[in-house]
Amino acid sequence: MWSLLNLKSLQIFSIGQRLWRRTIKTKSLVYHRFGVPDEVVEMVEGELPDPGDKQLLIKIALAPINPYDLYNILGKFHTGSNKFPYTGGSEFVGEVVKTGTQYTPYVRGDIVIPLTLGSGAWTTYKLVNESDVFKVPNEVGLQEAATTAITACTAYRLLRDFVSLSEGDSVILSGANSAVGQLTLQLCKLWNLNAIGIVRDRDNVVNLKEDLKSLGATEILTDKEIDRTNLFENYPFLKPKLALDCIGGTIGSMIAQCLVKDGFMISYGEMSNEPVYAESNQFVMQENVFTGFSMIRWLDENMKLDKHIHMLDELMIQILRKNLIAPRMEMVPFEFYKVLPDPLKFVNMANRKFVFDMREEALDELVDSE
Repeated sequence: MWSLLNLKSLQIFSIGQRLWRRTIKTKSLVYHRFGVPDEVVEMVEGELPDPGDKQLLIKIALAPINPYDLYNILGKFHTGSNKFPYTGGSEFVGEVVKTGTQYTPYVRGDIVIPLTLGSGAWTTYKLVNESDVFKVPNEVGLQEAATTAITACTAYRLLRDFVSLSEGDSVILSGANSAVGQLTLQLCKLWNLNAIGIVRDRDNVVNLKEDLKSLGATEILTDKEIDRTNLFENYPFLKPKLALDCIGGTIGSMIAQCLVKDGFMISYGEMSNEPVYAESNQFVMQENVFTGFSMIRWLDENMKLDKHIHMLDELMIQILRKNLIAPRMEMVPFEFYKVLPDPLKFVNMANRKFVFDMREEALDELVDSE
């Protein structure tokens, strides 16, 4: 009799467990092959189970569209196996909506950003290991948090890792109006560095120059002005020790020519898809150093190490102190990722930072897994 009762109780308990075991619907932008992003990316629906031990269920709020993400879809920067499909995106900010069964320092409502690569950020919900995210202070804005894990960290490392810069030293950078460029200008201001930014000429360039100077630029030149400016002759102290290039081509070549002797030229992007050319004098007499930088490669080597966590802590402190604000961005409702101008086209990334916005998504219904 006791065995029969125990068996019946166990059956009721098992049925109860199945009834309470639920999944959550999610929408994701995925690609099943490498190719042109706006041609191969599609939105699909799926389901995620409850988080397991040491896992968190995250509701994504904002997910930027970075050049790296688009190059990854092209297959240019892809590493690892080709086990399709892949979810696009690498940078996000989201809210913890559920934790696993074991003890965790995270609670519902915590705001987090990713520590790891290939996070698959373009999705409404995401299961993550709690060791793969970084908790954001409550007072930090979502837009600032969304662009910290890769964008702000890129600006930070570009200024810290190659040349020993002292107060009053100068940096020149192409793409000063890019997301990384805007954050670089702010860090230069914070660290008392002179920043000479280069932008492409345009109709509203006067307003753009003033905007970038308000962020921290010492001077802003257009691509048509840089080769005929007297700035460095009139103010020799502005001649840069460090050149940062995300464009390549003619602009990259021109900023390299501005360097002091023993200066460093760092290439971290190629938005023009054109090579940078250097004269032999820059190597022989000037002894300039040309090298490249990838935040993704840096994270591969330093992910979760003390220097990684310290950098994030320092950036959060400066955000809280209002020394860093988010780069100018254009929100794209997640459901309308194909709106014009198409955020998945490189040509449309020149003057703006597109960010997928999932905050207006209706709460997905929980459904029984059985």
